[in-house]
Amino acid sequence: MDKKIKSRCLIIDDEKYFSMYLKLLFEHNGFEVADCSNGKEALELLQRKSFEFIVSDIQMPVMDGFEFLKEMKKDERINQIPVVILSNIDDCEYMKKAFELGAAGYFRKPFLKHHLTDFLDLIGQN
Repeated sequence: MDKKIKSRCLIIDDEKYFSMYLKLLFEHNGFEVADCSNGKEALELLQRKSFEFIVSDIQMPVMDGFEFLKEMKKDERINQIPVVILSNIDDCEYMKKAFELGAAGYFRKPFLKHHLTDFLDLIGQN
């Protein structure tokens, strides 16, 4: 039997229930998913595991999404992984800053199931 290798996704969000929602949504669509509650935890995990893409919030304790992007982009081993920002902040300056720091996309929360197709097209996983 030919076993398909699942793409791995890392979710970084301190909102427990939203993170669980995303995790279930991606797992239901065939992804292997890990999650962290802040950017510092994510950077530590990225040293041990590889991921095809990352979904990150902006506002988090310890290390926010912007600081995570800055630090991630400095590391040659992980700086090519696409990062999509999901945030409840609807501000052009935040969106501009995310793209300047290297984000592949920016979606506004709430992120609903029907957005998954657009999201996967954006990161080339569909």
